[in-house]
Amino acid sequence: MDERYFVISDISVLVEEMNQQAAITFNGTAEWALDYLIVADAVWVPSEAQLRALLEQRLMLAGGAQPLIMLSTTSDGYRCSIQWGPEIHHFDAFGAGEAYAAALLAVLQRPAPGK
Repeated sequence: MDERYFVISDISVLVEEMNQQAAITFNGTAEWALDYLIVADAVWVPSEAQLRALLEQRLMLAGGAQPLIMLSTTSDGYRCSIQWGPEIHHFDAFGAGEAYAAALLAVLQRPAPGK
């Protein structure tokens, strides 16, 4: 199962200790064949809304003012445009979430303009 991934959203889970390891358990969910997942094997992938909120938060920390963040469609997917310092930066990707993620990654990896 190392080559497979699953999306788990909008269901109640518990984090419990099983065999001295933290595990995400799916108690009371009859339609799931998966009973538990070791936390170390889980990866959180933020939603598009979470990525945009994090991007906005980081840009506000860098500049103090309400940041300019725009999402538009392109012929190949989406473009996230942000004003960061005096310049507008563009990040293109197939999906909207990926465009936000590229912009957030760039903001996290570089110091704020003028610093």
